[in-house]
Amino acid sequence: MREFLGVAFVGDPAIPASMIADRWISHLEIPGIKAADFTSGAASAFGIVPGDITAPMNDDYVMTRAWAATMEAAGFEGIQSRSRFGAGTNPTCLYVFGPAGENEIGATNAKVTMRSVIEKMPGYTIDSIPTSDVLVVDP
Repeated sequence: MREFLGVAFVGDPAIPASMIADRWISHLEIPGIKAADFTSGAASAFGIVPGDITAPMNDDYVMTRAWAATMEAAGFEGIQSRSRFGAGTNPTCLYVFGPAGENEIGATNAKVTMRSVIEKMPGYTIDSIPTSDVLVVDP
């Protein structure tokens, strides 16, 4: 959720309702996989800059896709890396390789709305003002 909302979590604690409309959070059980650990101190010896994989991607994830292809070719099934917007002492993300889109493997029926999660987070509110991408100006 934090990765999806990204910069909305930085600065203003009011999350636009239109950003989270029809968004769900599911519990996903990941089977044991061999993941490249980009959080390891030894990662830099291989030319890995942890921020590269979590950097803002306005280019259709070209760099992220290149890292994934390289790691998959090396026998890995995913990448563990730091979260850009995570909280806690060691916020990490797991990027699992596979086809794009929804994956039924590991999916459970346990899902909740993103709105219900944010409503329980201290310090954040949901703002009914829509974001600019959903506004329509009628000339």
